[in-house]
Amino acid sequence: MRYNEYRSAQINGSAAPGYSSDQATAALEEVFKQTMPREMGFDYMGILSRAEGTARGPGLGDLWIIAVVCFLILAALYESWSLPFSVLLSTPVAVFGAFAVLWLRRVVLSAFYPAYMVQIESDVYSQIGLVMLIGLAAKNAILYRGVRQGGVRQGKTSG
Repeated sequence: MRYNEYRSAQINGSAAPGYSSDQATAALEEVFKQTMPREMGFDYMGILSRAEGTARGPGLGDLWIIAVVCFLILAALYESWSLPFSVLLSTPVAVFGAFAVLWLRRVVLSAFYPAYMVQIESDVYSQIGLVMLIGLAAKNAILYRGVRQGGVRQGKTSG
């Protein structure tokens, strides 16, 4: 059999009951690294190849680019380079709180359910909730900054 112009061997398999497909692929990759020579490689075909590309999510470089773009947009909005920091510094606190709640959920659920049912910190609902939480935290900081800026322009003191 050939795959991408290389000689290849096809392996079909599925995860054992109680294990996810991510755990099965991690075990397969570990066994491959231990048993095969370094010159050999592997690749996924079919449904798993599409899942591998979409499951990774944004990398650390992507998050830095997003943060820089948000900073530049807020700097243009406020016409200042220093004011956007107050908005951007409020979102890590919200993200830390969300991760703390996800960790607490895992600890509480592990007392009642087996381990393979508890590892769900990165499900779709938590990811959507995290995006919404970041948006709400940024919106609240923008509103607070706008009200405070308007009060300073009218001559009111902070307090």
